[in-house]
Amino acid sequence: MTRMPGKYLFAALCAFVSLLSLGYQLYMPARVNIRWAEGITGPQREDLERRHRLTQATFQGTDPADDSRENRTWSYRVLDTSTDNIRQLVQTPAVEDTSGVDRRSYRVEGGPDSFFTLLFYACLVGLIVAAFSTSFGVDRYSGFAAIVTRGIPELPAEALGFFRMCFAAFLFVAVNRRRLVVDTAFLERDRVFDWRWIDWLIARPDLVARLETAMLALLILFGLGVLTRLAYGLFAACLVVWIAVLIQLATNIHVWELSFLTVLTLLPVPWGDAFSADEMIRRWRGREAHRGHAGKRFGYAVWMPGFVLGAVWAGAAYSKLEESGLNWILGGAVKYHWVIDAPAARVDWGLWVASHHWAAVTMSAFGVGLETVFIAAAFARTSGVRTALAIVLGMPLLLGFFLFHGVRWWPWWLVLVSFAVPWDALYRALASRVPAQTCLTDLSSAAERRRTRFWQGLDWFNRLQFVDARVEATHPQAHARRLDALDLMRSVPALWPLRVVLRGLRAKGGRAVGRPVEPAREPAGIDARPETGDAPRHRAGLRPVHGLVVAIVCLLQIKELPEGIGRFTSYSNTYASIEAFNEANLNRSTVDRWWRGYATPRARAFVSDTGDEDLLRNAIQLLGENQPLPARETAALRRLGETLLRDGDDEGARLTLVREQRVFDWTKGEFVVEASEVVGTLDLRSLSLLRP
Repeated sequence: MTRMPGKYLFAALCAFVSLLSLGYQLYMPARVNIRWAEGITGPQREDLERRHRLTQATFQGTDPADDSRENRTWSYRVLDTSTDNIRQLVQTPAVEDTSGVDRRSYRVEGGPDSFFTLLFYACLVGLIVAAFSTSFGVDRYSGFAAIVTRGIPELPAEALGFFRMCFAAFLFVAVNRRRLVVDTAFLERDRVFDWRWIDWLIARPDLVARLETAMLALLILFGLGVLTRLAYGLFAACLVVWIAVLIQLATNIHVWELSFLTVLTLLPVPWGDAFSADEMIRRWRGREAHRGHAGKRFGYAVWMPGFVLGAVWAGAAYSKLEESGLNWILGGAVKYHWVIDAPAARVDWGLWVASHHWAAVTMSAFGVGLETVFIAAAFARTSGVRTALAIVLGMPLLLGFFLFHGVRWWPWWLVLVSFAVPWDALYRALASRVPAQTCLTDLSSAAERRRTRFWQGLDWFNRLQFVDARVEATHPQAHARRLDALDLMRSVPALWPLRVVLRGLRAKGGRAVGRPVEPAREPAGIDARPETGDAPRHRAGLRPVHGLVVAIVCLLQIKELPEGIGRFTSYSNTYASIEAFNEANLNRSTVDRWWRGYATPRARAFVSDTGDEDLLRNAIQLLGENQPLPARETAALRRLGETLLRDGDDEGARLTLVREQRVFDWTKGEFVVEASEVVGTLDLRSLSLLRP
């Protein structure tokens, strides 16, 4: 039976997905939430539903008979998503508010004309990319394929394995730091997804915790290279569910938007081909090994994070110009956003910029420019240029988020580091520290072949070369000699601790502890592994699926999808003038400040290095409502009180919360206290509240 070529199977799959997506968008209407005006009766609502073709009504409140604000919201599928129908629906006096509707363009957000349309076009573009990539073969890159693959490095499989370990460690830390605190009160609010399984999952916080534990366990397996591709695929599936829970809990997913997309785009990567437990087992079983293989299919893993980051930032720059035009730059839009986020900012430099129009214009242009050109780093041919561009263009943007907005989006840093670090050079520098040795072996003996395969499996850095003694007899090599287990351990870093112990035992017994090893060099000789018959680069060529992923990433930046997926539109708005900004009261902020010895000559501000402000604020709120303090908070407050008493006098154990109303002075470039109010004083010795 003749086997159908892979490119035709891929084309058939793309065509099937395209037709499925097109059929789904024609069949499945969009869903919106509508809050009806007060006094609208059931018959009136049903008449409006028929008039505007609203179906599958789902009540979002708790009591349909109650006419309060919280019980007038309904969720619908909109059969008629035409502009005229949506305009009439939004403008009718019976509709108080809507969710999922763009009131400027009168279009349904996240409806069938968004995600599934993009998926439809993505598959069509994927067919084109597949045609180009398969027409020129896996070893030839010309035309369109050369442009797309220009910056993808020829990465060795071993360097990819080293990157995999670091990538898994980064993800492990990020997920572990972002454990979810599930609030079941979401069931009483409007929900993003009308999916019962998500509601059921969130109603079981223990299952959410187990999901996170499973994600961490899968990352450990992925990092070690145990069932590598399966572990990564399962982690990606768990991450999709976890992100869905985040969205359903009305949590801002901008922190995870970039890394979530990056994880999904890296699914085609052959993660376990080298530097993994999977490869070790393959060598032990005498199967085909991937030693010395290099190619763009491996380099795709370190290139795609940069391409995703560049595409997202380019989409963000386009959003600013699309929504605000050149006024975002000429009006110095950054000054408005930095004033709004000033309470959380790490430095007050943004306030100085806000008070100087020329500086605001310069920084606005600088920000848009960096976002626009960062993607050029993804098309740099050499790793040195790629690293330099990533640092020069990407680092200022992420530092700006941290310094001027106070946000530490570690998953974004993970993506930048994954792209900017020269993993090949880093791996080679690390491998050069491992001694290289050439060992004689007798491949005619079954026991020697098993011994050779055993040590080849442990040789993750490929620093051991085994030479057949029969070949050595005819072609002698200067450094080839027989090595015992203690000598071979020199080239296996994982066994270095065991080697130290064995050397100590051998030295204690009065025996030699092994011969000195030559300086690290690339071993020469004949590899005892079976020949693969394929050139390394031929095996490591790109596939049509890589082109499809590139197309999908680009198409996702065309339009913002619901809940932060798609084009990044945050900070895209601006204001016509400072007066318009002030009229919206955005130049005002409320700040809570803590004082020791308030209203005394020794008054001084209290700033906690361990984040005790929330603990103190919650204690004042509970005591103000005459409620008891939880045991854990009581113990923490007593420890804090003892610390303060050791550092000062009795007045130091009393902390006063002062709430300040501040307004930004555009001339001085600072916030001025307009009014202040003493909320209360907490006595940490008696754990009592002293009212003002």
